[in-house]
Amino acid sequence: HKGEILAMANYPTFDPNSHKYYSNAKKRNRTITDVFEPGSTQKLFTAAMLLQENLKRPNDIVFCEQGRYKIYDRYFRDTKAYGWMSFRRVFEKSSNIGFIKLSEPLNRNRFFKYLKQFGFGSKTGVGLAGEATGLLEPPNNWSGVSKASISIGYEIGVTALQLATAYSAIVNGGYLYRPYVVKAKQAPDGSLSSMYEPLAVRQVLSKEACDILRSFMKGVVEEGTGTAAKPASIEVGGKTGTARKYNKQTGEYANNRYRASFVGFAGYENPRYVCAVIIDDPDKGRYGGQVAAPAFRNIIQRIMYIEGHERPDKQAVSDKLQYVQNYKELPSLNGFDIKSARQLLDAKGYQYRIKGNGSTILSAWAKNEIMVLQTGEDRVHLTRMPDLKGLSKREAMSRIDFSKLKVLIKGQGLTVQSQSIEHGQVLKNRKQVVLTCR
Repeated sequence: HKGEILAMANYPTFDPNSHKYYSNAKKRNRTITDVFEPGSTQKLFTAAMLLQENLKRPNDIVFCEQGRYKIYDRYFRDTKAYGWMSFRRVFEKSSNIGFIKLSEPLNRNRFFKYLKQFGFGSKTGVGLAGEATGLLEPPNNWSGVSKASISIGYEIGVTALQLATAYSAIVNGGYLYRPYVVKAKQAPDGSLSSMYEPLAVRQVLSKEACDILRSFMKGVVEEGTGTAAKPASIEVGGKTGTARKYNKQTGEYANNRYRASFVGFAGYENPRYVCAVIIDDPDKGRYGGQVAAPAFRNIIQRIMYIEGHERPDKQAVSDKLQYVQNYKELPSLNGFDIKSARQLLDAKGYQYRIKGNGSTILSAWAKNEIMVLQTGEDRVHLTRMPDLKGLSKREAMSRIDFSKLKVLIKGQGLTVQSQSIEHGQVLKNRKQVVLTCR
């Protein structure tokens, strides 16, 4: 939660060894390039401003109308008529009307300043190519409903990384840190040529305000819209988000297209991780609490249990999970030749035993603190010529049946551009195939 990016994933994904077969849309890093309206996950920052400016207290109450609220010519709606609720409960239930009414005392210039302080409308400085700045118009460009819209996550564009970074500022006690991916650079002689340390950019909130906001987020998963985000035996907090998608062609928000999200942290007393899950056009369900919250729960469970956190059930830990828990610093041994695997395990002082008589490790697991290496012959058997075009030389070689093919490589490149035997041709006798690499 101090800026270290431990994981960054996109789906659908692509194979970088065959990148020419994928569109640019599938190859971009959506966590830093895609700008979207966050919806209710933005309410955390509206709540932060209200608390920091002493405009509202957690138990202040507000009347959330009967499901809709009109400002000028626009109606804002809730999923149900909530009536009277406290500020804390408005956050837990994610009432749009409640937040709009609570934020009425906020000065628009002050509101804008806080959003900039949280990093919105600016690059995070992560150092990755293609990062977007997001969208945050200055107050003199706001309409009469802009402040209300922004308070609930519309009329503002953010990236997933901006959102996670801003949440981290609240989780860690009010300090905004620059996110970073690379921790160190190692020179050929093994020395570290440069180190990257956590860098606090600015203090955004007081610790007292952050403590209240963390309790708000805990309430969301305990009895609010994010109960599906709660793992067993791990204390977490977070905020759900559901935003209707804007249709640029019609100039209106679609009634059947959504972006669901959940941003949260774990554990509660000593926060260690912040995780943002953004789902574009979910197939099953539309609310962040339905589709993004369960994904957050699964991610946090895997991370915390790998690190030795108590499991929620009393069943024996599976061999595979035990392997991950006890030997997580090892690379996957699948595909290693047995000699290399033995050298690695001997060097690290692990006990192991070998099953089978092959020269290649087909699978590896831990049982009773002893590594078990299942060996065999991991050979490719082909009846037809595979399509190797676009693959790296290494991957292409791994897909060749050397009992059927003799390989001649032309060119000094790393990627296969052409092959002398056409894809799909039947392989009866051993033939020579020429792979041209560029």
